[in-house]
Amino acid sequence: AAAHAFHLQAEVVAVEPFGRGHINDSYRVRCRGASSEAGYLLQRINSVAFPKPRAVMENVARVCHHIAIGARREYPDTWHRRVLRLLPNDDGEPWHVDEMGEWWRCYHYIDGTSARNVVASADEATRAGSSFARYGRQLADLPGERLHESIPRFHDTRYRYDNLIAAADNASGQRLQAAAADLAFFREREVDVDRLHDAQVAGELPERITHNDTKVDNLLFDSVSGEALCVTDLDTTMPGLLAYDYGDLIRTVTSPVPEDHPAPDDVVLQLPLFEAVTYGYLAAVEAIMIDAERRSLLWGAKLMTMEVGMRFLADYLLGDVYFRTAYPEHNLVRSRTQIALVGCIEASWPRLEEAIS
Repeated sequence: AAAHAFHLQAEVVAVEPFGRGHINDSYRVRCRGASSEAGYLLQRINSVAFPKPRAVMENVARVCHHIAIGARREYPDTWHRRVLRLLPNDDGEPWHVDEMGEWWRCYHYIDGTSARNVVASADEATRAGSSFARYGRQLADLPGERLHESIPRFHDTRYRYDNLIAAADNASGQRLQAAAADLAFFREREVDVDRLHDAQVAGELPERITHNDTKVDNLLFDSVSGEALCVTDLDTTMPGLLAYDYGDLIRTVTSPVPEDHPAPDDVVLQLPLFEAVTYGYLAAVEAIMIDAERRSLLWGAKLMTMEVGMRFLADYLLGDVYFRTAYPEHNLVRSRTQIALVGCIEASWPRLEEAIS
């Protein structure tokens, strides 16, 4: 029913669950007798994660339109594979609200692409860094008013830390005991949580439009050439800092294992991948970045990794109310991979600073 609410260009024959996202529900819409161009990706927006779905969709629609203008100019033959394209509903709006009040959207499916949980080479890492930096650069001249904050305080590390402590105060005894060492790890690093915020308040770091969730699996690669084509999962695109996007890239690109890997000892920071993603990111963002932003990047890597670890741990302590889980310890396992990576970043700090400078 949701699929048919949009102005589709072919007969729907199947709607199938798609992807492994933590938040929204995604479906592949398959059509009869149509080219691959007429496939679609249907998504239901999670109203718990995004309590203001209209604001989310207004942001996404503006961003997609703006990037499409540039892509048409730069890649006239392949622009449609380099940007997410929303379909309108029968009233011309790029969303649908069903009878239950749930918000839906529908994109053209970009055929011949795939996502990655981890990068397979330094070349892929460079392409990932370049793609997300280019995304931020493309939005530097977005016209109109300031984008909505789709999730207020999303990368406020102090806020995430305070939420973790509150979760610990309200946790069951069993879960609190299981997470005691993990909680202590973050308590020991409270001194760092305000660094980016304080620098921004002091006027050292300018506000940018950033993706704010630059996991490598939010990027589509061409299945044949390996080219990084399209940035996806745009719901958290809003005002932010370059350190947020760079930091989450380091978090997701440099470790050889996914964020829910059950053995945290397997987490390492692969220096060749760190150097590769840094090279790609800096080369693509150099034109707009100032010196203070460059100096903030490594703190972004540490604090974004801490943030995600704290969010996973808080959700575990609260009984898994936010992130989708497959088993009772899933969020605890996720948090421990982040803790391990923070340790790797700290242990390699001087060498990583040298690579960025």
